[in-house]
Amino acid sequence: MTLYKIVAFALFAVCNAFSTINFKKGNSVLNEHSRIQPSDPSYDDVNPSGGQLLSEEEQTTNIPNFSLLGLLSPAEDCKADQMGASALAYIGDVVYELLVRSKIVWPELRTADLQTKVVSLVRAEYQAELLARLKEDFPLTQNELNVLRRGRNGSGRGNRRNAAAYNDATSFETLLGYVYITSHQQNDDRCAMLLNWVYKNLEEM
Repeated sequence: MTLYKIVAFALFAVCNAFSTINFKKGNSVLNEHSRIQPSDPSYDDVNPSGGQLLSEEEQTTNIPNFSLLGLLSPAEDCKADQMGASALAYIGDVVYELLVRSKIVWPELRTADLQTKVVSLVRAEYQAELLARLKEDFPLTQNELNVLRRGRNGSGRGNRRNAAAYNDATSFETLLGYVYITSHQQNDDRCAMLLNWVYKNLEEM
């Protein structure tokens, strides 16, 4: 038997021995805890890991009672009218991308194809085209038009290949962020109306 085979055999024997020991220890621990039955008064208070278990009532009262939209929205005292365009666009960017991903994630694609599709729909040029169509087809309020202007003016200039498209895309995301926040606070369906229009017009241009 070569030295290599001897070493390999020895390692196998050691590993097998440790596995047997750990298995026996595990059974011992399980047997110990299995003696605590649900009828035992201490069952609800003892955690095998050593911590203290909460009662069902305590578990319920310790969980924040927010809706899904509430959890995914800024604080109730957030004043969208006082937020800068970049902060609104920061939220709007996430809202738009989640909408895009939710739309194209099924039927399932390869990850690479999925990412390519997402990138094509969230690029500045595409958002700029979407905004142009939105202004023509969707009845925006005067306040929403003002938000669009805030977004465009607050986007900055920079050395971008297509600054005009970038400005329009930022304006579009600013509007989405603003409507997303205010719809939740005012408990209206304005954001749903806007996102329904976007959802319908994705890939139709």
